[in-house]
Amino acid sequence: MLCKWLLYCSRGHGRPFLISDQLVQESEGEIRANQRVTITELHHIIPEVSETTIHEAVTEKLGYRKLCAGCVPKILTDNHKKKLIAYRFVRREHQSFLRKIHGTTSSQFADS
Repeated sequence: MLCKWLLYCSRGHGRPFLISDQLVQESEGEIRANQRVTITELHHIIPEVSETTIHEAVTEKLGYRKLCAGCVPKILTDNHKKKLIAYRFVRREHQSFLRKIHGTTSSQFADS
């Protein structure tokens, strides 16, 4: 049965199951245009390719992963790193401020 299916697909019927350079380029172009695009939406844009093949192209070939419902590179930018450091500083100072005033932390406020 599998041989018949492979023969059927190799003759141009059905969906291609190999990741081509064109698929990778087209997927990357759509992701760069809209970082919140989903695999299902990419499948609607590129209907001749299965969702599984698109998912493999996006995750394995392009190295993207899902983050807050958007595909982004796995590397943080300098701007992201600065925001993370600032957030941690503000959070630490907030905890310190609460301890000075009330002798407690914000988590203890939430419990009461």
